[in-house]
Amino acid sequence: MNEIAILKKYISEAKILSEPVSYFFDLIDQNIILNAAGTRKVNNLEKHPDLCMAINAAIDLASKFLNEKINISNPIFTEVSEEKFFHGCCTISNHPIPFLVLYCADLQVGISALSDSNNHTNFFRFFLTTAKDLKNKH
Repeated sequence: MNEIAILKKYISEAKILSEPVSYFFDLIDQNIILNAAGTRKVNNLEKHPDLCMAINAAIDLASKFLNEKINISNPIFTEVSEEKFFHGCCTISNHPIPFLVLYCADLQVGISALSDSNNHTNFFRFFLTTAKDLKNKH
């Protein structure tokens, strides 16, 4: 199993959500994700509706956690098309640290990380598949 497939399994199954994020950064440090086949910058989010829904799901979870609606800007995402994997970050208004989003399009699951200025990070797993979607697949 290749490293990105392991990462995707981690994202969907990890009990401790910091582990897949740490593994992701290990893969970045080793240039594995950056040099993966089919890697390209996402220039237009509108051409990736699944990614837009994933980002919105991540924002909704973070907003509920913070008990306030957060607004993002400057989304910077990369697609590893052969792995159906996206990673990137956004700037959050009035927040000094970018909002990280990792998304597995084929599994419709992702993890986001929101750090504060006190070096505390909150991790959120989100799913795009709804109960209705699962019901229709049987």
